[in-house]
Amino acid sequence: MEPAHLSLEAAKPHLLTLPYEIRHQILREALLASLCENESRPYATLPYGRNALPFDKPLHPVFSSYELNLMAHKSWHHKSSWGCEPMTRIMRACRQLYEEVYQLLWGDFVLHLAGPRPRDHSEWMAWLQEHNPRAIETVRHLQIRVTDVVEWCSEGREASRTENDEKKALRILKQIESYPNLTSVRFQIYMVETVRIPNADLKARAAERIMRIVKGCTNVRVSIFWEPDVAVSWAKSVVEECQARIGQSTRTPTLYRKYVEDFAGPRKTAGGQKWSYMKSNFPLRSTVAMQYACV
Repeated sequence: MEPAHLSLEAAKPHLLTLPYEIRHQILREALLASLCENESRPYATLPYGRNALPFDKPLHPVFSSYELNLMAHKSWHHKSSWGCEPMTRIMRACRQLYEEVYQLLWGDFVLHLAGPRPRDHSEWMAWLQEHNPRAIETVRHLQIRVTDVVEWCSEGREASRTENDEKKALRILKQIESYPNLTSVRFQIYMVETVRIPNADLKARAAERIMRIVKGCTNVRVSIFWEPDVAVSWAKSVVEECQARIGQSTRTPTLYRKYVEDFAGPRKTAGGQKWSYMKSNFPLRSTVAMQYACV
């Protein structure tokens, strides 16, 4: 008769023997695990990244060399982050897990060239074509951070402004067209701080610039979100105008609502003061997105 302890060992399910749906959820949760719990940045997580807001789907961020160096030395205190992330550790286990994690990262998660100094799109595509060409076909979701300067509309510079706006729109649309199987794109709108609150005309122009980009997106589902900043709280109305024009609900997505709830405690940093302001002035029931990073 087989010893009892051997029978119990045999009865324990192995990750690879679980139904795919259960294993898929386990892998997804593993990829969302927090990496660094340290005193300087206790809320720094991967795969979200700096200046990237998670909405209805988790992010798969791609960082520039500048961003990686900044995070390695100031946030994580590692010489290099690569090899420390859950995704690279899991993908090394076996071919089956490599393939399933690959599909999660590139197909289910939202690709995002992250950070205030994001990686150049042309350079990124050249790297993919050389090192990971099938990712171009696998990507289904894309997030793009769009920065807008509202004040730059003074007389005599209108022609230059129009030319620059057109170039920016073309660059963004080129990013979207680079992925043949893309099904959704979401724009994270960041308005640059102004000397004074813009008038109705400047706000209307800002909304038109955003909508010009949105109208250029074909055969993909588009959503628009505001990246909040206390200094430019007026920008929320600009983004809400764009959301209304595309018929987008302003209800806070479940993933982001859950993420924001982790910040219910008091903060002693400047970022904490910013959070307190945002929480009191823009409650969850009416806010599209909250700034999550303590900076």
